[in-house]
Amino acid sequence: MGYRSTDRRDPLSKEAQQRLMRDWKEVQKEPIHTVKARPLEKDISEWLCTLQPNEGPYQGIPFHLVLKFPSDYPNRPPFVRVCTFLSHPNVFEEWICLYMIKEPEEASGPYRGWSTAYSVQSVLLQLQSFLFAENVPQVQDPDASDSDDDPDEYRHAAASKVYTVVNRADQNEVEDARRDAAAFICAGCGFRGAAIAAGERARESAQAACDAQRVGSLDDPCTASGDPEDSSYDSESASARSSKRARLALTPAARPSAAQTPRPSAPAASKPPARNPAADRLSELPADVLVEVMDRLDAAALSALVRANRHYARAATERGAWVRRELQCFHTKRGFGEEVLGFGMSVKGLETPGAKRLNWWLPLLLDEQHCARALPLLKGTIAALATDPRRSKVTHVAILDMARHFSPLDTLKVLPRLMNGMVVSFMKQDGSEKHVNLHASEKALLGYCQLHHMLLRLAQDYPVIQAAVDRALSRFHSNLSAREKNETPDLGELLVLLSVAKTGGVTWASLAPAFVAESFDRNVLWLLKAHPELAILEASDTVSEHRLATTFRETAVTRRLIMFQVAFLLLVRPSGSSVRDILAEYAQRYGYPWPGLTRKLQKTWYDVLKVATWPDFYSQLGLACPPTSLALCSTLRQSVVSSSQKGYHSMKRLWQGHPRDLLDLRRRYEPTLRAHYPNCLV
Repeated sequence: MGYRSTDRRDPLSKEAQQRLMRDWKEVQKEPIHTVKARPLEKDISEWLCTLQPNEGPYQGIPFHLVLKFPSDYPNRPPFVRVCTFLSHPNVFEEWICLYMIKEPEEASGPYRGWSTAYSVQSVLLQLQSFLFAENVPQVQDPDASDSDDDPDEYRHAAASKVYTVVNRADQNEVEDARRDAAAFICAGCGFRGAAIAAGERARESAQAACDAQRVGSLDDPCTASGDPEDSSYDSESASARSSKRARLALTPAARPSAAQTPRPSAPAASKPPARNPAADRLSELPADVLVEVMDRLDAAALSALVRANRHYARAATERGAWVRRELQCFHTKRGFGEEVLGFGMSVKGLETPGAKRLNWWLPLLLDEQHCARALPLLKGTIAALATDPRRSKVTHVAILDMARHFSPLDTLKVLPRLMNGMVVSFMKQDGSEKHVNLHASEKALLGYCQLHHMLLRLAQDYPVIQAAVDRALSRFHSNLSAREKNETPDLGELLVLLSVAKTGGVTWASLAPAFVAESFDRNVLWLLKAHPELAILEASDTVSEHRLATTFRETAVTRRLIMFQVAFLLLVRPSGSSVRDILAEYAQRYGYPWPGLTRKLQKTWYDVLKVATWPDFYSQLGLACPPTSLALCSTLRQSVVSSSQKGYHSMKRLWQGHPRDLLDLRRRYEPTLRAHYPNCLV
């Protein structure tokens, strides 16, 4: 039995060739112990792979696979063929049913199927774990479906029929796999199953002999006594040294006699450790040079280097050595020195059902060289989003054309909205209020910081942006009419502006009282939709427990969002920090958040969830709560009055019945209430 390469109809595109070359370098740089793979010498679109599990029923059996890549790789996944027998719930003769290598539209359910972010290494790792895992996901066989005449209907049906099966091959199947693998010969890579199996058996025999020798040596009196002259093992054998140390540790040492016990003596003058001039000179290298060295190390070597010396660890952290490794295009795998990198966005209303379709692409600002290439694209994208974010498609040429008509103030129509959206989306993660996901925390914080970096950089390049930010904050702070919806439509976006406020200008501490009062006014409409009886105002000397408790409960989501947004703001723009300092830190870390910020974000989330009283809420915002329940009730009543005066709500629209009926409804909650229906705001 053997395998020969097959001719291809469609030659690989240039992009596919370049991408596969990068994948090949990754496979060579980070080899997998149980997997060997390489492309054909004359055809990089075809790879030959050997999987040899090191545990489980198939341990030691070499399985040969062929990976064929389409001409437009990585837009479409490779085809994987198993060359020898393998009993597995998701292997059908030569065909493997694996979500990862399915076209996204063929994979049932969202977030399944092929992604251009996957590489050859990703596929190899998944194949290794998937084919030899004990528990594997299984989809209903197409032949068993009544919907096989309609692929869309079948995919919908299959999505609800994914279950887990136990992957256990019986002894006969294991022997069949072993015989088939031993008989297989591949002319393409020289794979000979029999030779590999023989080598594996020889290795196992040698290991067994070594183990037996170790066990036998434990009965040797000289060895057991820990004789220093013992030479039973090769001194170069790591395993022998380890075994000997274990035996010595288990053998009680002879206790010396009093005569043999050395007398205490004055300590000798300790000599300072000899300095290594070469090591010292290396530590004195500038951090930028060290980072260049670190870029050329693989992950294991870099990890070892930063553990060896605090200077290296500090340089790696401060100059983003780990961050730089992530800065590559997930599609082409090119680094930020070759490509303009950015991230995708989805405009609400344009998504494809069942899939996260990205409608827009926003370039990032990384180092100065990348920034010079990215800025024209960023300006054009901001201009396009500011004018019509719902357009279906914008070409690269159109974006560059729009960059020529870029208005700096368009920045404030786009970036604060995106930043606020990052926080809101994090608040809604997984629909769970009791658990915060680490990945979601990192994703939200990274997105916010990258956008914050853009906003700071553009505000620095265009002073008109900074002036507009400071003017908006100052007006909100000092002008009552500027706080209303017609001038400040979104309070969350106003908080974002605080992150770029000039040093010595408006701060959260100075803005907080006006901000909280306005947020209370805007909450009234939603409060009265759920509890219209609270439009009836109790007497000014009355404490309404119903108003206090109901308002706190019904505004929980909004209050949590405000607390979290304020905490988020203070994380990325700590009190007393200047715009220049923050921008310098971002520049060093390519717009990434500084270490430890994600954990602080998670702690903040839990702190917000713990807030259960009005005083806790005010404290979380750095404000003093009204000193008495009566004063707090007065504050909440005033928000109802202010909401009506500003036109935020109208009881004529919210309540269709007679005002006296509303008073009766209120007295169901508080029978002794002192109020009368003319106090109802209509």
